[in-house]
Amino acid sequence: MNKFFSILFLSIVISFPIIGQTCLPNGIEFNSQQSIDNFSTNYPNCTEIDGDVEIRVTSSLIFNLEGLR
Repeated sequence: MNKFFSILFLSIVISFPIIGQTCLPNGIEFNSQQSIDNFSTNYPNCTEIDGDVEIRVTSSLIFNLEGLR
């Protein structure tokens, strides 16, 4: 029985990183469509941003957020 719980515990602990990867604890600011489009390339294992997400539009337009999907 003890061996069963040990295996169960290890299975849960090992699978945790697969569920989701948190990143950017200080947040991120997007100021162009290109920065949004490049997000998955720049942060390939990031599935959940810990910090704040700011979208600031200055001279360039942001027309979709698909790069954050």
